[in-house]
Parts: sequence; structure tokens; C-alpha cells
Amino acid sequence: MRLKLFGFLAQILSSMARRSGSLSSMCAASRCAAAALHFARLHFPYDDGLKELYRKNFHSRPTKKWVPAFPNRARSGDNDDAMYVVKSSQTNELLAALRLSRSKHDAGYSFLRSLCVHRDHRRRNLASLLLQEALEDFGAQHTYCFATPELNRLYELNGFTEANTEESSAIMPKWLLREYGHQVDRSKPDPMSLFVRIAKSRHLPRIVLLQHIKEAQSRTGTASGWLLDDRAYKKNNPDDERSLNLVFSRWIWTGRDDANKTKERIERLQNDNRDVYLLWKGAGVVKSKLGSPPQSTFIIIDGTWQEANAIYRKTPALWQLPRFDVDAPPSEYSMRSDFGWKDKFAGVDSNLLCTAEAGAAVMDICGDTGSAELIRERLGRLQSVIDL
Repeated sequence: MRLKLFGFLAQILSSMARRSGSLSSMCAASRCAAAALHFARLHFPYDDGLKELYRKNFHSRPTKKWVPAFPNRARSGDNDDAMYVVKSSQTNELLAALRLSRSKHDAGYSFLRSLCVHRDHRRRNLASLLLQEALEDFGAQHTYCFATPELNRLYELNGFTEANTEESSAIMPKWLLREYGHQVDRSKPDPMSLFVRIAKSRHLPRIVLLQHIKEAQSRTGTASGWLLDDRAYKKNNPDDERSLNLVFSRWIWTGRDDANKTKERIERLQNDNRDVYLLWKGAGVVKSKLGSPPQSTFIIIDGTWQEANAIYRKTPALWQLPRFDVDAPPSEYSMRSDFGWKDKFAGVDSNLLCTAEAGAAVMDICGDTGSAELIRERLGRLQSVIDL
């Protein structure tokens, strides 16, 4: 049995069992820290705190004080060059920042110019969360960056692939190879790699996980939404090379202030000639076959039932979307205990699906039973390890 596929989860759960007395306080502290994060796109002019963050934390060697350039609004538009940050909602302290620029050679490419995380807040997944938020908001189809060896793993875990410039010279844009050559010359003697993140086809069905920030940073091992994300799944299961035929996006929800951002993203999808549906149970849902499912986008709210209802109540843009329900096999999800939520939120327990099961049902609707079964297989393997 290939327990190494989910070995990391078994270790987490074993550790939880040994320290059950402190589990509640651990979870409370984790959720408190998660709720204190706020993602934002900065606008010119920038606060001095941004330069200070880079000056103190950008270089691995503290003696180097050089700071990367920031966007200059006199020379670039707001949609072509942007700074994104994650702050502490309690203290307003900048915890991490990155800069994205649209390529002057090809508007379908964005350049990740810099990424900086405060030294005291590293290993909290802030870089990955900020990358996901920024790339989704910026809207470029493909992204590239230049990285030193210590950052290779971070970019690989977020969907970037290290390019072999010799083998891929025939398919790689020539302007990108030239930029990489210039970067290698400037960075000597330090080694430098080219990483590229290629988006999946726009003609595939799209699943958007509108995820509560507490769920995004959950360390309990019982969340299932990550099974829809090939990048996250293969991070922990590198031997499984199978992929889902869908475009996956994660929108992090940190509070009521994200309502306008969510509205803008939904409008962007609709302007791209995509039908957008909200998966939902209850009054006002539509149960019908879709005319062109591959062109459709399905939004799944991911969190506890209380968190999901809070997201819906505080995001008016969701109220206007057609609600779509799915016919699916009875749920086999068993990783979370029932603290009365089944009786509170539904009369028929078997009709309640976890996030991964909802994603599998979406792929059934789209006619891709192979992807649907692959999601269910991933969930089954995860639960089998937890049941050991």
C-alpha cells in the first residue's frame, strides 16, 4: 500500500491524537492568525512601509540593502504594473509583497518581478496565498519569473515549471529567452533559473473555490477542496501524474471588504463570455442540464457551514448569480464530526456534499466522468489514510 501518498496527513493526525488536550487551543490560535490577514492591491503613491519591508527582508544576506524598483504610474498603467501585499488586519503591518508587470512583448504573459516576505512571518504559507490572489486578480494567462535556488521549491509548488532553455528553445518565445540571458549575466556569480507558469485551456470548465481564509490556512487535514487543485495535490503526491480536465482558481475571502473584489472577478468572467453559476442548495436553485458546460464557471463556497453562509450574506454579487444544484451519489465524506450542523442545515444528510464531491459532481455535469472519478478516488485515498 502506497501510504507515502498521504503520509504527511497521517503524521499530522497522529500528532493531533497524542496532543488532543491542546488541540482546541492550537486551532483557535491558528484561526485567529488566519482571520487577521488582509490582501490588497496597492495604488501609487506607495507608503514608506513598502520600501522598508523590502529593505529589511528582500535579500538573504542582510548586508545587501538594494531594493527592487516599484511601479511608476507616470510610465505604466494600473492594469500593466501592480504591487500586491498581505497585511495584518489588526496592526496594518505589511507581511509580504510582490510586483507583477505585463510583458511589453506579449500581453498574455505577466512577469513576477519581485516577491518579499517578512522574515518573522515566513513558513506561514503567505507567499503561496499572495501569489494565488495576485495572479488571479492581475488576469494574465501565463506568468514567468527568475529565481535563485532557494526559491525553486516555492515556485514549483505554485504551478511554475523550471524551463530547460536548451531543450525548449524551439517553443519558448525568443524575447523571453533573451530576457533570461540578460538576467543570468546580471546575477553572476549567483545561479538563476527561469520558471514559467502556463495556464490551462480557456475552453475547459472552470471551478472557482471561494474559500474562507480560515479554511485556506487550516492545518487539521480534514479539508477536501485541495483535491480539486492539481498543483496542490501533486505537491504531496508527486508520483501521481494524472490531471483533471478543468481550470481551477482559488479566491481567498477575508471579510466583507472583499465583496467588491469578488464582484469585479465575476464580471471579468462574464465579460469573457462565460456563464457563471453558484453551486447552492435550497430556495431558488435550478436543476437542469447546461447548454455549453465546458464554457461554464462554477463557484463553490468553501468553509464550514457557518463560514459559507457568512461569505454568501456579505457578498452581494453572489446573490445575483443563478444557483445551480447537482444530482450526485450520497456523500461518503466522513472526516469531520457532526456537531449538529447536519440537522441545522439540511433535512437529508445524504444530499450534503463536501467540497471535493461537489467538484466531482460538476465534472459529471460537464460530461467528464474520468475527472469526476479521479476526484472521488483522491478523496477515497485521503479518507482511507485518516481511518487507519
